[in-house]
Amino acid sequence: MVSVGLAQNFGALRALSIEGIQRGHMNLHARNVAIRAGIPPELINDAVNFMKVRNRINEKAAMAYLRSHQMYSKSQTSPQKKSLSSFYVEIK
Repeated sequence: MVSVGLAQNFGALRALSIEGIQRGHMNLHARNVAIRAGIPPELINDAVNFMKVRNRINEKAAMAYLRSHQMYSKSQTSPQKKSLSSFYVEIK
């Protein structure tokens, strides 16, 4: 029992020292929001970065990323499309 408790403490220390529990949880939360919003699997990492940069981790931000990505993709007529990381424009 002592060995298990010690292993759990070491695991907690590792989580705090490497990434931090809060940041790791927010990354996981952002990924779940992107999946729930219907972001295609190949765009999830970009959508997560988009939401984190804007400090808005919600489905509305994920959908804004998806709309901007679709608009950008349609505007590209070149056969060599560049990957999109966080293209976004708000027009009021």
